[in-house]
Amino acid sequence: MRIIAVTNQKGGTGKTTSAWAIITGAAARGRKVLGIDFDPQGNLTFMMDADASKASVLQGAEIQHTAAGDIIAAGMDIAGVTDTKALEAVIKPLRGLYDLIVIDCPPTLGKPLVCALWAATEALIPVQADPLSIQGLYQMRAAIDQVNQARAAARPARPPMSITGAFLTRHSARSIISRNMADAIQERCAALHIPFIDTPIREGVAIREAQTMQESLFTYAPKSKPAADYMALLDALKI
Repeated sequence: MRIIAVTNQKGGTGKTTSAWAIITGAAARGRKVLGIDFDPQGNLTFMMDADASKASVLQGAEIQHTAAGDIIAAGMDIAGVTDTKALEAVIKPLRGLYDLIVIDCPPTLGKPLVCALWAATEALIPVQADPLSIQGLYQMRAAIDQVNQARAAARPARPPMSITGAFLTRHSARSIISRNMADAIQERCAALHIPFIDTPIREGVAIREAQTMQESLFTYAPKSKPAADYMALLDALKI
């Protein structure tokens, strides 16, 4: 079972939007997929029209079945987690029930992010075409390397998590700055041995509208440019 951590400690990269689109897009393709909201802000919980008052990921971990797909809601206790294996313990009994689990990771470096990465089999990094995203790539590479070192030292040793790749979000091909930054990000990815997934996600009002309506992008606006872009991303991810 694939467990994808959608992660970037830099805010505004479309991390939660991408997790939501992957979950709902995979469900639209008939995959058995579960979303886990491990961001204490709980935005994925809202987007998928889940009940935030029900048992959260670290307090009962109730799976909610919504029109957008299955999800375990976030809880404020995520911010104070100290056991790096806490999320792994939640996921362990779910193995075999789903084809794919997608974790919306917390947006800052620290124990909660390490906990999310420890539970995952692979990491997916959304980035925006701006200079701060390059710094975010270095920080994510370091965080993943740290987790993999801990996995290697565990008894028994755990296989390393892979980096599936980085991809551009909120992209504007018409902007010279965006194009130049996209080239720079691709170069940094190569230097950091992070695969670059060349499936940029265009900005579109359909995303905000679908999220406001708490509906899947693929039912709300299936012919929109962002929907087509995220489907191309799913193809690249072999989902």
